[in-house]
Amino acid sequence: MEKNNFRKIATITLFESAVQWYCFLLYGTAAGTVFNKVFFSQTGNGTTALILSYMSFAIGYIAGPFGAIFFGHIGDRKGRKVTMYASLLMMGISTSIIGILPPAASAGVGVVIVLQLMRLAQCFGRGGTRLLDDVEINETIVKSGSYLYAIMSGFSSQRVKGTIGNARSPSFALSRQGKTGT
Repeated sequence: MEKNNFRKIATITLFESAVQWYCFLLYGTAAGTVFNKVFFSQTGNGTTALILSYMSFAIGYIAGPFGAIFFGHIGDRKGRKVTMYASLLMMGISTSIIGILPPAASAGVGVVIVLQLMRLAQCFGRGGTRLLDDVEINETIVKSGSYLYAIMSGFSSQRVKGTIGNARSPSFALSRQGKTGT
């Protein structure tokens, strides 16, 4: 693989990972400091409002894997580039809508429902970008043999160790030479 192409892929996946985790950080911070007062203050109890606010944050952990399954299937059929654009667009639009929502005190409980739906859409899209990001960098590092970019793109240490182990296994070396491994 060309060195410039590898760096381009590594830079793109690093940027995508940074945006995704920044979004999670931002929403988590807002859930603990702002959303409980703006969207869930109607409950009348500060503790209940905080719990509901963090539950809206937890939706992301539920929606992400479903987004990965959906966008992985679409990516196999339509290609990664189109799928990546669609999932990033889904994240961006839903994040923008969350940003312009009025307080629940002035707009009613419907705003809370819209907040939850946009959070589902945001994390559904995030699941798709995360999966496509992982697939792209995993294929790239195996071809290039450079594992530093995998670590930088947000892989856990266990996945990097697994990738390194697979890339150095005898069956992988045989498969790269066109022979079958055990």
